[in-house]
Amino acid sequence: MKATIPPSHSPYTVPGIVDRYVSDDPEKILKMVADYYDLTLDQIRHKTRLKNIVIPRQVAMFLYKKHTRLSLAEIGRICGNKDHASVLHSVKSVNNMIDTNFETVRLDVAKLELKLK
Repeated sequence: MKATIPPSHSPYTVPGIVDRYVSDDPEKILKMVADYYDLTLDQIRHKTRLKNIVIPRQVAMFLYKKHTRLSLAEIGRICGNKDHASVLHSVKSVNNMIDTNFETVRLDVAKLELKLK
């Protein structure tokens, strides 16, 4: 039988972040990312495929997935009505950028995660 790990003990969630950043305002992480990249919420949610907007949007989805218990559909709704497949693609893209030494994204994610604590 496969053991299940309760969400509170998952290595993908940081205790307290769900309560501090999402329960009272689900858009707080998105606002933080938009501010960090000097974008508006409308810009980050827009359907554009410009790199300077796509990467921040992907980083936001990555942070939501890693640090909250929101469903993929909820994350997609917050980030501009994206579907769950777009959220999964974004998370994988950011993971790949981090794993392949894409230094700018790695540093951005690290700085944003420090702001979450």
